[in-house]
Amino acid sequence: MARNIGADGAAVYRAVITITDRKTGEEAVKYEGPYATPGAAQGRVSFWVNYLAEYDDEDRRTGSRATGVVERAHTVWLPAGAPAPQPAPEADAIRAEAFRVAAEATATFLRATPVLTRGGIAAAAANDALNRLAEHLRARADEIHPTAEKEPSK
Repeated sequence: MARNIGADGAAVYRAVITITDRKTGEEAVKYEGPYATPGAAQGRVSFWVNYLAEYDDEDRRTGSRATGVVERAHTVWLPAGAPAPQPAPEADAIRAEAFRVAAEATATFLRATPVLTRGGIAAAAANDALNRLAEHLRARADEIHPTAEKEPSK
């Protein structure tokens, strides 16, 4: 069945889900989409987070955990066989900086939110989730454009 998602050059969205095995720490990334709205992609992220959390708490599964983000893209139509346009040289640095800013905002929120410091299982889970999110954002930034101190020496 033909779909018209993003066919008009509008933004499209996908769910990027990271599933971590709690026993081995091994991570697997899966992509779902494209979707016409960010809410549809976020729904897939929420599904995997809730599905694995439900089964993990009752030890009915192997013990995996999911986290995820929604990514946005814009479709660009070119004639078949035409070379793909090259991004501006500074595009990767700009994208990486956006991830670093988001990571710092997450860490700042974690430090500044007293509700999460009151203890309990829910607070510990929230702290853990926010710490993992900040780590994920920093790692993604370094994948896109390493900082000067992380660039391999020549």
